[in-house]
Amino acid sequence: MDNIDYQFESLNEGHIKELTVLFSEIFNKVVAADYFIIKYGLNIPEIEQLSTVLLSKKRVIGFIGVIGQSFNTSDKLKLMKIGFTGDFFLLEKYRKTGVFKKAYERSLKLINEHEYEHIYAFHSDQTYKVCQRWGWTDQIGFSRFHLKTIPFSTSRIINKTGLKTWRIKQLEKRLIPFSSQVNLNLLLKEKDLLQQNYDAAFFEMKAFCTHYLVEIEGCILFMKYDYLLTIGFVHFTEYSKIDKMLNTLKRIARKSLIHDVVFHLQGNLPEAIELNKYLKEKTSFKISSLKLQEDSPEFSSVRLNFMDMDVF
Repeated sequence: MDNIDYQFESLNEGHIKELTVLFSEIFNKVVAADYFIIKYGLNIPEIEQLSTVLLSKKRVIGFIGVIGQSFNTSDKLKLMKIGFTGDFFLLEKYRKTGVFKKAYERSLKLINEHEYEHIYAFHSDQTYKVCQRWGWTDQIGFSRFHLKTIPFSTSRIINKTGLKTWRIKQLEKRLIPFSSQVNLNLLLKEKDLLQQNYDAAFFEMKAFCTHYLVEIEGCILFMKYDYLLTIGFVHFTEYSKIDKMLNTLKRIARKSLIHDVVFHLQGNLPEAIELNKYLKEKTSFKISSLKLQEDSPEFSSVRLNFMDMDVF
């Protein structure tokens, strides 16, 4: 590592063009020019920038993305600050040199200075292995539940005809009768669980995707459409009619020619337990975290929703 000319900088708009090119080079996936701007809140003045950009000879070679999130505490009088790791990537020629670990330590020092209490991630296989080496602790992971609607082969044919815009219009039209304005922060009643603070800044940092908040048969759902319909928040009460909600959702997706509806929920949530009575449970994302402050509440007291994820 001593032979590498490297520098670390906090994310700013001057990095965006190179980061976008590097992301495409490493993952073979093109993202919009404003992908990093929106996701990391560069367009929101009050957002703390916790990410680290890695450079060598003034060229961007890697990135550790960290998003500051706030969670409602049990007494509702203050917010607890928790860091969420987003993108991790580094040019192959610089791997196994120790430079990425140094960049991680730099971001960790930064979030400690800003008094964050935990840092956590929804993991890919690779990021899970990395964070295990860094001493992170496993948490209860996510489960997924699929509601199949039309054959996938039919969906592929529709995709090839370029009817995505038509699909979205059909979906939005059919969701209108179920549209809701409920405040998600008010739904959690369990005083021993801490939930993300869904404020205006949170939703601004999700603006690269269109979302829908609906109430169907007493079930509150927050969802997005890309190539399928993904449910990122679920809330049931004793009055919820889950079977009827699933039938309605299946009908909406089928008529919109969407082949699959998938729910992602942390496996210990009451909503996951209820869904398991109707749909087959499968393994989804692994979760792990690192406690940053000795007197912080245990991370197991935090309720995670899939919409908390950076790309939802």
